[in-house]
Amino acid sequence: MRLSSLLFPLSAMISGMIFAAPQIPARTLTFEDAARINLQEAAEICFAPVASNDEIIEGFRAAGFIETVRNDPRNTGKTYTFSAPSETVVAEVYSGDRPDRCAVATRAVGVQEASAILDALVPGFYPEFIRKLTRGGLSVVTGEQISCVNFEDPDNPIGRYFSTRSALTDACVDDGTSILFSAYRS
Repeated sequence: MRLSSLLFPLSAMISGMIFAAPQIPARTLTFEDAARINLQEAAEICFAPVASNDEIIEGFRAAGFIETVRNDPRNTGKTYTFSAPSETVVAEVYSGDRPDRCAVATRAVGVQEASAILDALVPGFYPEFIRKLTRGGLSVVTGEQISCVNFEDPDNPIGRYFSTRSALTDACVDDGTSILFSAYRS
């Protein structure tokens, strides 16, 4: 039997079918929606308890973030930068002679929402960490006082910590930007 004789009945059946268009069009994401989703994903990659920065770097690569690498001229370290589409989120991972650092910044999600992401992630990854708040000024949007979430390792004075702040002012200010980061106290 020839292959064409097998395919002909199938093509005849397909040509007679009626395909209904979906009744509800797919929702398009705004830049802010995409930034929230990408911030959540990048924070999960950045802050997960892993053995090394190599695993974090591979996590960003596997998630499809666009990578660039910059050598540190002062030592043997490298800074890996990972950008989400349209740069909704940019993550930096430092690996080298100094303590490791991972940070995720966005110009489209404020510190209140970023703090909520940190609040949702860190206790699940590091239940022993202590939650602390940094109080900021009043939100221009809600008129309420701003709070930025921080988590610290209580058992190690130079241990790891997680924090959030404005990406523009390096303070707890709700200017529509944020940076979530993990580093080690000195």
